[in-house]
Amino acid sequence: MLPGKITIPVTSGEFEFEVKIDNTLEKDPPGGDQGNTVNWINMRIPVSLEVVYVGDDPVSDQSAVKYTFNQNDFAPRKSGDIIVTYDDGSTISLSEGTLKFNQLTISPDTVYNTMNSGNDRIPVTVYYSEKGRTVSDSFRVGVDLKPIHKFQINFDANGGSFADGSSRNTVMFGYDESTGNNFVTSGVYKDVANGGLNSRGESYTFSGWNTAFDGSGIQYNDLTALNAVGADSGVSVLTLYANWKTNVTFDANGGTLAGGVTDAEKAVVGKASAAIPYSVNQTAATGLYGNRANFTYVLWNTKADGTGTNIEDYGKITGPVTFYAIYYQSDYYYTGAPQTFRVPVTGWYKVQLWGAKGGNDTGTGGKGAYVSGEIHLEAGTNLYVYVGAPGRDNVTGTGAGYNGGANPGSSGWSGAGGGATDIRTVYGNWNQNLNSRIAVAAGGGGGGANGNGGYGGALVGGSGTGGSGGTQTSAGNGDAGGGSSYLSGFDGCVTSYTGYTFRNGDMLAGNQTMPTPEGGTEVGHSGACRARIQLISVD
Repeated sequence: MLPGKITIPVTSGEFEFEVKIDNTLEKDPPGGDQGNTVNWINMRIPVSLEVVYVGDDPVSDQSAVKYTFNQNDFAPRKSGDIIVTYDDGSTISLSEGTLKFNQLTISPDTVYNTMNSGNDRIPVTVYYSEKGRTVSDSFRVGVDLKPIHKFQINFDANGGSFADGSSRNTVMFGYDESTGNNFVTSGVYKDVANGGLNSRGESYTFSGWNTAFDGSGIQYNDLTALNAVGADSGVSVLTLYANWKTNVTFDANGGTLAGGVTDAEKAVVGKASAAIPYSVNQTAATGLYGNRANFTYVLWNTKADGTGTNIEDYGKITGPVTFYAIYYQSDYYYTGAPQTFRVPVTGWYKVQLWGAKGGNDTGTGGKGAYVSGEIHLEAGTNLYVYVGAPGRDNVTGTGAGYNGGANPGSSGWSGAGGGATDIRTVYGNWNQNLNSRIAVAAGGGGGGANGNGGYGGALVGGSGTGGSGGTQTSAGNGDAGGGSSYLSGFDGCVTSYTGYTFRNGDMLAGNQTMPTPEGGTEVGHSGACRARIQLISVD
C-alpha cells in the first residue's frame, strides 16, 4: 500500500480516526473481520481461552454458606493457569504475568450452600473480553458447603379450603442463611392473597398462620414471617393453621365498657359497644366488663335480658357473636310504689329486708324487724319490691307508713305504725296480691300518749302498750302492736304457694341486734327502710 492519508473505522461506527500507515502485510485480512468492518491494521484479537482450575473439588466447608473463587484457585504454582490465545498465535496468561485476574469475569463468581451439588458438579464459566471480542472456557466443580436447613410445613385451612378443594397443603422449604430467606423446594405456597386459599366470606378475615388451631400459639402473619421457621434449624416438620378472625361485639347494655386487658380491649373502654377481632376456635373470654350507674355488673350473656348463654359457658368462637353486659339493681329505697327486680342470671341470691319504725308520740314507736335468706332464681324472672316507710309522729287518724303501717285513732294523737318491707311475685298496689309475698320484714307499732309501740316481730310482733302484736295467721289486737315477719321456708312460716323457699334464713325482731344496711349493727331498725338483693353464685 502506498503511503497516504486514509480514514479507517476502528469501531463499529461510533468514531472515525485519521491515521497514516505503511502496511506491508498481505494477510487477508490481517486483523480479521469484526462487526462487518475490514481491519487492515496489524492488531491482534483473542480467539480462545483455556482455564486450568486447581482449587478444591468439591468446594467444601461445613461452616460456610458461600465461597468466592479467587486467583489461588488457578495459581500456576499449583499447576493452574488461565491462558488467552490471539489470532496471531501469541498468548497472555496468569503464569506469564501478562494476564491479571481482575481482567476476568467468572460466573458464578460465588457458590452458595443452596448450590450444594451432592454427587454432581456445577458448571463455572470464565470470560475474557478485548477489542469487542469475548472468549470463554468452563470447568465443573462440586459444591459441599454448610448443609441447608430443609423443612416441611403442612398448612391446614382450619375450617376453610384451598383453591383445589383440599383442606391441607404441604410445601417443602429450604433456608438461605446468606439472605435470611426461605425458598420453596417442592410444592406451592398458597394463601388468600395469592388466590390459593379460599376466603370464608365477609364475616371472616385471614390473618396468617398459627401453630395452634385456636390462634393461641406462635403467629406468622405472612410468607415472609415464615423465614423465622427457616432460621430455627431444629424444625423439620411443622403444621400451621389458617388463623381466621371474626368479630365479637361487646354491648354495655345501657352502660359503658370498662376494664380491659389486651390492647384491643383497652382501646374500646368508655364506648357503649365495640367489636373486637377474635380467632376462630378461640375460647370466648374477655377482660372487659360493663359499668352502669346504680347497677352491679354480673357477666356477659348472648341476650340483653340475660336469658341467653353466659360467656363462661359459650365455648369456642366459631363466627360473629354479640355479648351483652348483664346487671342488676341491688339496693332499693322507699319510693311509695312497687319496684321491679329483674333476675339477671340464674343462680342463688341473698335477700335482706329491713322493716320501718313506728312513729313517736309521748311513747316511742317500735323498731322494724330484719329478715334475710338465700333463694334460687331463674334468669328473666321479675320480682317486685315494696319498701316500707316509717310511721309519722304525733298524728291523728292518718300518717301510716307505706306498705301496711296502721293509722292511729282519730280521737287523739299518737304515732302511726311503720310499714313493712316485702318481696312479691305479683305486681299491684301495696294492699293487693298479699298472698304472693315470699319475704316480709315487719314494721313497728306507733308510740302513744301512754306507752311505747311494739317492735316489728319475727314470727310474732311485739306488743305495744295498747295491744298485742300480729302473728303468722292473725293481726294484732288493740293499738300499737308490731307486725309479724315472714320468710317462705323458714321454720314456723307457711311455704308460699309460689313455690319459692329460702335457705339459710334469718329473722330478727326489732328488739334484737341485727345488721345495718351500711354494714354495722343495731338493735332494731330505725333508719330509712331498705331492701337488698345480691347475687352470690351463678349456676
